[in-house]
Amino acid sequence: MGLDSLPQKNSLSRIVFNNGLTSIPDLSSFPCPGLGAGSGLAIVRENNNWIGFLADSLHSKLFRLKFDSSLMKVPTFTNMGDF
Repeated sequence: MGLDSLPQKNSLSRIVFNNGLTSIPDLSSFPCPGLGAGSGLAIVRENNNWIGFLADSLHSKLFRLKFDSSLMKVPTFTNMGDF
């Protein structure tokens, strides 16, 4: 499983290789309102919850991504403001 931002679509994409790296992956895309050019994705586990941070290099904003207990859940995005 991998996560990546797609700046041209203002979204975060999840790539899942269900049957190994040689299989065709499943791709899920999650829109992030207000995201211009996502870069610098960082994800950490805090207690039992996964959270991520994504910088928007176009608008100088920081977004928090909340996955709760599984990275397979649809994240909620919070605009944390300018940096």
